[in-house]
Amino acid sequence: MPQGVQIWDATGALQLDVTNRITTFIGSYTITKASPNLTVTNNLFLTNTGFFAKPYTTAASFSNMYSNENVEKQVGNTYTLEFKNLPNGASFTIYVGVY
Repeated sequence: MPQGVQIWDATGALQLDVTNRITTFIGSYTITKASPNLTVTNNLFLTNTGFFAKPYTTAASFSNMYSNENVEKQVGNTYTLEFKNLPNGASFTIYVGVY
C-alpha cells in the first residue's frame, strides 16, 4: 500500500509529494520578530532534503509571516531559515524535518 503525503495548492498544482520517501520530524521551533533566524544541525540533512512547515491558523496570519524574501538553505548537515520583514509582535511555531 502506498504511503506518504501529497499537498496541492488552491489551483490544484502539486506542491509537495513525499509518497516515495519516509518523512522524519526533527523538531519544533519558535520564530519571532526578535529572533527570525533558525539554524538546525542534524546528520539527517546529509542524505535527505530538509523542509519546514507552519501549523495552519488563518490565511491572513500565514501571509503576514511568509515573504518571497525568506531564505531557506541546506548545506551539508545544516539547515538554515531566515524570515525577513516579519511584522511587529510576530511569533509562530514551525516544524522542521527531512524527507
